Amino acid sequence: MIGRGAKWTVNRLVAHRIIDLDDVEIYQFGLESAMLKAVHYASMLLVGLLLGMLPETIVFLIVYAAIRAYAGGYHADTRGVCYLLSWITILSVLLIARFCPAGAVAVVTAALTLSAFPVIYKWAPVENSAKPLDDAECTHYRKRARRILVVISACALLAGLAFNSRFGLVAAECLGLEALMMLLGLWKNGR
Repeated sequence: MIGRGAKWTVNRLVAHRIIDLDDVEIYQFGLESAMLKAVHYASMLLVGLLLGMLPETIVFLIVYAAIRAYAGGYHADTRGVCYLLSWITILSVLLIARFCPAGAVAVVTAALTLSAFPVIYKWAPVENSAKPLDDAECTHYRKRARRILVVISACALLAGLAFNSRFGLVAAECLGLEALMMLLGLWKNGR
């Protein structure tokens, strides 16, 4: 359905001479990717809304996207598997945040942050077959990932330990999830 919508839109752009016929595949791929990403984020926000945890969902989307973009890790082989894993991920993160006893928020936040930190710091970035990195890119991504890791870790620990906040717990869950995705990516890459 999304593929057909992207194709129809690109064909309209060609018909109106907005894009060249030679560029159809590029525009169709880009539009389809953007539409899929929009559906992906909209469905995650819907889950957060239905659980009454929209602010926590927004924190998850921002924090996880920030670290994931530079640290890399496992990527599903198909869009369907990716979408299913994303649903499982968002539900797990939100349900853990919701049902974590108030007295345990600080401990779980600290445990997740402190266990994920060394994994991400040491191994980032973990490339995948769809996005191989050269030496310069590895250096750039490593520096960015480490800076983002330090900021997220400090914010998670401050929010979780000082304020016993679910926002800190969600940020720590993002770090734990990213460390897991990196380890799975390393395993998939045979390292």
